[in-house]
Amino acid sequence: MAPMNEVGAVFVTGAIASLIAIWGILSQRAITRRQVTLDHITHLESDRDIIEARKLFVELAKKPGGLAVWAEENKEQTEQALAIGRILNSYELISIGIQRGIIDFELFKRWHKTSAIKYWERGAPFVMRIRERLGNDMFFHEFEEMVDWFKGDKKPPKRKPGTFF
Repeated sequence: MAPMNEVGAVFVTGAIASLIAIWGILSQRAITRRQVTLDHITHLESDRDIIEARKLFVELAKKPGGLAVWAEENKEQTEQALAIGRILNSYELISIGIQRGIIDFELFKRWHKTSAIKYWERGAPFVMRIRERLGNDMFFHEFEEMVDWFKGDKKPPKRKPGTFF
């Protein structure tokens, strides 16, 4: 075998440098995603508005009629309906963040899987009533999908930035 010439050496060095750069970018992105996830979890656990909304959500879910009674048009702007919406929207955004690669699925799942499933089960009657009343099955669809991933131990689909479907 002939010794490597200068062009070959430069090519090999460039290829190795490229691989190291790609690895660095990917690992930095994973670290950033985990940091964002931890920051978001910390926010969820310390934000007074979210904490109060969670308490009201659970309290209302335990009452006769559950949360569905708050899905009626004449109750849309009540404190109760707004608290329910705040919690459901929070999970909806988390699901979208997971699909976009902003929130780390595995880390969030380890921290919040059981709670997310419980909140969906409590909130589903409200969601179903809203969907029925407005004729739109897409309300809180992303949250429902996330719960399906958790229940089925499936991974969420990866959606490329800039795409919606």
